[in-house]
Amino acid sequence: MATAYILIKTTPGHEREVYYKFFHVPEVCEAHPLVSGGYSLLLKIRADTFERLGYIAADSIGTIGNITSTEILPVLDTPTKKQRFEEPLKTII
Repeated sequence: MATAYILIKTTPGHEREVYYKFFHVPEVCEAHPLVSGGYSLLLKIRADTFERLGYIAADSIGTIGNITSTEILPVLDTPTKKQRFEEPLKTII
């Protein structure tokens, strides 16, 4: 499973309108409005492959009106909480 975060800038005054359009994109797992900084929204998307993430970003998200720019941040590896906390203990014990 491939994961990416997408930072989105919108046309001023259209943040809420753009935010609600992401409810219709099935690969969007999370959508967060941002109150400060240079971006309006933060999305988390998931797909089977990184190639598919690119198609989603271009075809599903990039075609939504009032988006002025995006920045895609692919996640290379996402260990589970169990892996993060329990696996290092095995090397110590």
